[in-house]
Amino acid sequence: MKKLTIASLLLAAIGTSAMMPVSAEVSDNATQIIATAFQNADASTFAAALQSAIEANPELAEELLAAAIQAVGSDSASVPALLQAAVNGGLTSDSVTGIAVANNVDAGIASQSTAAGNTNTGGNTAGTTGGVTNGNFGGNTGGTAGGGGGGGAGGISEGNGL
Repeated sequence: MKKLTIASLLLAAIGTSAMMPVSAEVSDNATQIIATAFQNADASTFAAALQSAIEANPELAEELLAAAIQAVGSDSASVPALLQAAVNGGLTSDSVTGIAVANNVDAGIASQSTAAGNTNTGGNTAGTTGGVTNGNFGGNTGGTAGGGGGGGAGGISEGNGL
């Protein structure tokens, strides 16, 4: 099942990269923003610095993630936290996975790091277009159009054997 999930995420990332520019190229502006954000930070605070940079510059979010990966190195232990910070900052899991792979991050690490979706809300976010949060703490994140199902933590209990 895990292999199927990873394969599906890889295919989704490949499909996503065909629709949007995912590359290892980064503008000087994004590189400078990350250099400034990481200047007085250590490895334990890189993720928070990246997320703040993305939230302050959402139009550069993809480039900022690429610049951050390039700054720490694609095999750095900081990469999974950076990828999760990018999702928490507003990028989709598919975009983050595609950007990570384009910047030489192992596809398995990239897909595992983004599988949880946005962990800032504590609940489920249905898509990125409606901004609808259902408050169910199952931890599932839907896609961009139509969202996804709830996690299952709340709801009907079937403990009566029916």
